Amino acid sequence: MDEQLKIIIAGTTRSMTKLIEEQWSQIVEVMSQNPLLEPCDDVTERSDKYIKHSSGAFKFDGSPDETIVKEVEAWFHKLISDEDVLKDTKIHIDVYAKIVAESGARIQDFVTLFYKHSTHEEKIMDIGVLRYPDIDHPFFKVYRIQLTAWSTCERFLFEQKDTHGITGSFTCRKYKPRASVLEKISEKVKQKAVEEAEAMFD
Repeated sequence: MDEQLKIIIAGTTRSMTKLIEEQWSQIVEVMSQNPLLEPCDDVTERSDKYIKHSSGAFKFDGSPDETIVKEVEAWFHKLISDEDVLKDTKIHIDVYAKIVAESGARIQDFVTLFYKHSTHEEKIMDIGVLRYPDIDHPFFKVYRIQLTAWSTCERFLFEQKDTHGITGSFTCRKYKPRASVLEKISEKVKQKAVEEAEAMFD
């Protein structure tokens, strides 16, 4: 790893340790105001909704529709569209997809056997990740994934109408070394920063 990367790693780590709460807005603010860094590539901001309408015979166990599970998995991969993020986070989207596909209206008593209306909504994911530079990826990468799943089910006797949905958003920013600033840093300060960074990997 070259000297510039080690310097920005040390400087950024020092800034991050000062945060009282590592909230997304604060992380972005620290990265954007860091004089050692500059934006790399455009900001990625994607949001999308998956909505599925279905009707048919009621499942007594309220089990999820496997077709919907597979569709949600494909939808999620398209939303992220970043193999590095999918690999790094190792998110098992099939678990969350089953929440979306869950029919939900299980038979609970004699009354609900004839009619039932149920709605479920759940914030199933809200994560922010700061990825440090390495030899293959010489930049900081900070990204956030948010997912909210919901389903509405209405059943009369054994006929059921379901609406399932999931709303997702993906934001990603990259920051590389700001060469114009790093060139002006004294050799003594550079050496100290390099030593700090190297100590992190020991």
